[in-house]
Amino acid sequence: MDDLFPPDGFKAAVQNLAQCYEANGESDSLMRRHRLAATRLIRSLLFGVAPTSPVTLCMGMLCLFVVAMLAAWIPARRATKVDPMVALRYE
Repeated sequence: MDDLFPPDGFKAAVQNLAQCYEANGESDSLMRRHRLAATRLIRSLLFGVAPTSPVTLCMGMLCLFVVAMLAAWIPARRATKVDPMVALRYE
């Protein structure tokens, strides 16, 4: 678990990503092009906010996490209200 969150922060995380690209046979230029394209895409969608801002990245991850948790929790909650015998007889 320590490998996922390096103590050196963002720079070490980018270096870990670069190592993953190299391990998968991706070149540095391809990685830079992907990073540049992603940054340009994010920059075009944001107004008055830097795309590499840690607050922006954390809020984006938090939003995705909340949506994923709701997507899993709502159907699970509905499933707990169904009697198992009724569900089995229906099929």
